[in-house]
Amino acid sequence: AKGTTVSKQEIVKQLFGSITLSGQGRLDVLLTRLRKKCRTELGEEIPIQTAHSTGYNFGAPAKILES
Repeated sequence: AKGTTVSKQEIVKQLFGSITLSGQGRLDVLLTRLRKKCRTELGEEIPIQTAHSTGYNFGAPAKILES
């Protein structure tokens, strides 16, 4: 939800299935790469802000699609 902080642990658990310190590092790397790709390919920033020592805030509504 817009403006809601999601913890790194929750994101790691959803992406990788378990919470580990290496998973949190992987999350940071993935987000850095995603931000860079959006800047170069789309010419704009993604609406995800870091909530230091907590997790991430989403600045726009997000829709998660099930595959």
